[in-house]
Amino acid sequence: MKKAISTFFACLLTAALTITLSATPSHAAQKCTVAGNGASKTCLSMKNIEKTTKVIEEVVVRNPANSKASVTASCSFTTNFSTTGQITTQTGAKVSSSAEGSFLGFAKASISAELSLTIGLSFSQSASQATAIGATATLKPGHKLTCTRKIILVSAVLVEDYYNGTTHKTTQYKMTKAPVQKVVTDTAVTKI
Repeated sequence: MKKAISTFFACLLTAALTITLSATPSHAAQKCTVAGNGASKTCLSMKNIEKTTKVIEEVVVRNPANSKASVTASCSFTTNFSTTGQITTQTGAKVSSSAEGSFLGFAKASISAELSLTIGLSFSQSASQATAIGATATLKPGHKLTCTRKIILVSAVLVEDYYNGTTHKTTQYKMTKAPVQKVVTDTAVTKI
């Protein structure tokens, strides 16, 4: 009985340490499911959330300094863009479709709470779609319009903790380059 109690407290201590260490700064999201009338519990959490910005395309439109008049300039993009993220084991093996769906659902909720971003595992946008929502500006002589089309990619570690009263098993998975479901175009009008 003493051994069972000490094992139980050791598992609780390990779980508390795992949750503390894997918590993200302001919203430590965790999702647990219980099976077998409470005999086992599986919890998902995230850590090491990182976002990177990928520049897809940059367009510059100029109105030369020797021009006699201002012109209306628009950004016209030419690149069709698509990207795919993935969820794998730590060794790089693909996870099953059901596991991927479960992990992605949890990751979407966590990233939305933590970074206020909507992610998925794939995203595409044609050049014409990007141009349709691009900027238009009036350029005086000697000025240029710069449009930078970019997307945010999110990577993180998903932690799965399994408890069944006597056993505590932790498995980590990698989510890499999950794209935010929106492309951003930054625009600036500056002197040439």
